[in-house]
Amino acid sequence: MNKRSFTLIELLITVGLMSLALALTAGVLGSVVRTDNKQKVLMHIQNSGDSALDVIEENIRKASGITCVESSSGDWGYVPCSSSDATILELHSESYGYKYIGRAESSVVCPNGTKNGYLYIVDSKTEYNDSNGGDEIKLTNDSTSGGINITDFDFAVYGDSSPTRVSVNIKVAEGCSVLQQKEFDTLVTLLGS
Repeated sequence: MNKRSFTLIELLITVGLMSLALALTAGVLGSVVRTDNKQKVLMHIQNSGDSALDVIEENIRKASGITCVESSSGDWGYVPCSSSDATILELHSESYGYKYIGRAESSVVCPNGTKNGYLYIVDSKTEYNDSNGGDEIKLTNDSTSGGINITDFDFAVYGDSSPTRVSVNIKVAEGCSVLQQKEFDTLVTLLGS
């Protein structure tokens, strides 16, 4: 009787090679999943930034005038638009009165102790009232899960020549983190000026 069978050494070598192949496949699969998640986060940041910038551009374009407002001390004061203290754009129009566009911190605290920033627009016929917020509309989602973090909102107003132009810069990051970040820039001309 001459039966051919596998020896223990052959079985161990086969199991070892299969384990090595499985480990390599799992590593590649893990890398693909991480890349896919990173791309989803970047796409979410891109879509959120584009959406907020579209609303800001549309409102600036429709404005007939613009003023810069400073609110870092809690007092609302008008400052020259060239000042680095300006934190809020005040848009004027006969059709809608005033609109304010700015950045604020969320009241929700992230697990790491930070707070997400968000962009807002206030549409009101009266002066902005910090206690009630006018008709504040959030332009970005600041939730700790699935939200984004507006890390910076800067603008410059060029009103020395007609028509008035506004440069807007927004930095958008992954919510509760700044691991993934994208910067958005635009230059908008006030059509009403």
